[in-house]
Amino acid sequence: VVLGRDNEAGPRPPLSTSFGLSADNVLEWEVITANGTFLTASKTENADLFWALSGGGPGNWGVVTSLTVKAHADAKVGGATLVIMAADNDNAAFFEAIDAFHEELAAMVDGGSMVVYYFAAAFFQIAPLNAFNKTADEVRTLLAPFVARLDGLGIKYTVAYSEFDSYYGHYDQYFGPLPIGNIQVGIAHIGSFSRSLAAKGATFIGVGTDVGRFGNKDSNSVTPAWRSALVHATLTTVWDFEAPWEDMLANQDLMTNVLMKEIEALTPTGGAYMNEADFQQPNFQKEFFGSNYNALLCLKQKWDPEGFFYVRNAVGSESWGVANDGRMCRV
Repeated sequence: VVLGRDNEAGPRPPLSTSFGLSADNVLEWEVITANGTFLTASKTENADLFWALSGGGPGNWGVVTSLTVKAHADAKVGGATLVIMAADNDNAAFFEAIDAFHEELAAMVDGGSMVVYYFAAAFFQIAPLNAFNKTADEVRTLLAPFVARLDGLGIKYTVAYSEFDSYYGHYDQYFGPLPIGNIQVGIAHIGSFSRSLAAKGATFIGVGTDVGRFGNKDSNSVTPAWRSALVHATLTTVWDFEAPWEDMLANQDLMTNVLMKEIEALTPTGGAYMNEADFQQPNFQKEFFGSNYNALLCLKQKWDPEGFFYVRNAVGSESWGVANDGRMCRV
């Protein structure tokens, strides 16, 4: 499961604008299926299972024992961080700066970068911008239009640029220390959404990337929403281990029934990455798998007709009901 978590669900590594999603780089799987058969799945052997494994959700198709992925030549990597603190700026200008960022984001991505960013009521942060085979000066040029917008708004900010000879050095700087590490649609409406989000105490974590040219619904089963998206967004609320359990249940209800409803209304043709999604997502078939769902369900019935493998909100999971004590029954 650890081996296949990212590759089986799709997502976007820091250089996804240059090389695509994790699932786009898988060449072959070795897997034990529900009937105990050990087999190889590739584009030429058990191709339908390869398609399902490459984006159709982890832990639900078999026990993956190994996989073969593409390797890419190393090169220099440019990076940048930028921080704006709300307390240091006029409140209206602070949110105008966030609006300006989203207006400039497409150009940053088209320029070859992948941008990780966060905002809440108290701050906005790019952490980091990742640009494969680009220098620090080239990154400075990529950010220049946004920085100029900030200057025009009179925003106080801090910005830093970097350049490393290898991806390892860049990754260790921004996502390390290794080996452990750490953990334009709707543009007219995102301003009001960001203000509503901040007012409710939530944090928005965004990733600006473009993976449209690296695959399609024929090459793998990644939800088609990835191919036309500019931003992958994660919404978070605070979990307080000292607070009453009822308060945290209310916080979860806020996520499922309020915040998710708002972002779904903002992005009606969007989708969600299941490994970082709301575990209570009611319409998971559409949000996690899009137009691929019916084909994936047919393959689930072919390769696992008894439903031996089960993952909540995964393909075929609606065939099971789970009681409060954890017992499972067929629906």
